[in-house]
Amino acid sequence: MKSLLFALLLLAPTAGQSQDIRRLEPGQAPAHAQLSQFAWLTGYWVGSGLGGRSEELWMPAADSSMAGIFRQYRGDGLWFSEYMMITSVGGAGTRVRLKHFNRDGSPWEEKDRWVEFPLVAVEPHTAWFNGLTYHRSGDTLTVKLAFRNAQGPTVETFTFHRQSLD
Repeated sequence: MKSLLFALLLLAPTAGQSQDIRRLEPGQAPAHAQLSQFAWLTGYWVGSGLGGRSEELWMPAADSSMAGIFRQYRGDGLWFSEYMMITSVGGAGTRVRLKHFNRDGSPWEEKDRWVEFPLVAVEPHTAWFNGLTYHRSGDTLTVKLAFRNAQGPTVETFTFHRQSLD
């Protein structure tokens, strides 16, 4: 139940714009991009966010999508994980789509539901999705996620460093 509440809070809209977070304006269509514009995300990233250790792995684009996984730890144990995709959905623009899973593999979202972040804009080494920003500087990847918690709107920062899978 706690995980379901967290998922719902992630979906809640937040007010306003910031330099780190961009939002689509009402009625604005999501932007389109080529998957090659996100190649800089490829790799294994380890860091911190949400008060714990975070890991993110993005694989190279294949078959019209780019797939990734995310793991969030609390203390010494896995808290939750995500399966992520960057893809274009039926001509409706490019977006990040993800599903959350509890540590036992049970899903947060219903079978046919995805949490989606439509693309606002992309530049070399920065991608702004609606409420979600990726920025790479050298071997550092910074991810900003806007969501609403019990205290109101907030932005969580994840700071990752590129690691070898060896």
